[in-house]
Amino acid sequence: MNGTAFSGLTAIGIASLRRCYAGLDARINAHIDAEGQQILAAASQLDTVRAGARFAKQDFNNHCDISLAELLTQPEIVEVFDDVRLGQHVPACPMLVIHPQHDQIIDVRDVDAQVQRYLAADGHVSYVRDHCSEHISLMLLSAPLALNWLKNRFRGTGTSNAQNIPVFSIALSAKAIRGYLSILATMLRAVLARPLGPTTARSQHRI
Repeated sequence: MNGTAFSGLTAIGIASLRRCYAGLDARINAHIDAEGQQILAAASQLDTVRAGARFAKQDFNNHCDISLAELLTQPEIVEVFDDVRLGQHVPACPMLVIHPQHDQIIDVRDVDAQVQRYLAADGHVSYVRDHCSEHISLMLLSAPLALNWLKNRFRGTGTSNAQNIPVFSIALSAKAIRGYLSILATMLRAVLARPLGPTTARSQHRI
C-alpha cells in the first residue's frame, strides 16, 4: 500500500507495531529520516480516517536510506511479520469472515487462501463474499449480518462450516433491511437521549 491512496494505513500499522517490537523500532530509528519519524509519530496519535486522509500517497521510500524492499528483508522485520501472520494457530471458536470481491485494500485471493488454511486445520468458518461492495462500504453494510451471527453464537446455534458463500449484496436480504432499520432506530433514540435496551428491562429499572 506504500505510495497509494491507502498508505496512511501503513503509517498507522508501523507506528503501532514499533511500540511492541523493540527490533522493529531500532530498525526504524536506524533507517527512517527525521521527516519520516515525524509522520509515524503523528500517525500514532490519529484515528484511522484522519491518518488515512492526511498521509494518503505517502511514499516511505523517500524517507528511508535503503529501499523499503530491502528494509523488509531485515531479520527484525521478518520476525514481526512471522509473529503477526494469521493462520499460525486456528481458533477453537467459530469464525465469521466477510469480505468484498472487489476490495481495494486487501486482495480477496489472500482472504480465500486464509480461509482455506483455517478449514484445512478443521477450523469452524462461515465465509461470505460480497460481489457488490468494496472495503469501506462493506464495513457498514455487514453490521446486521455480523450481529445476527453473534446472536446465534450466544444461542449456541449455526456453528457448521459454510465455505465461500457468494452473495450479490448482503444489504438486499430481509434480515439485513430489518437490521438497518433497527440500527437507525437505536441511533435516533440515542440522539434524542431516549433509554436504550429491551422495553421490559427499562420498565423494571423504573420500578
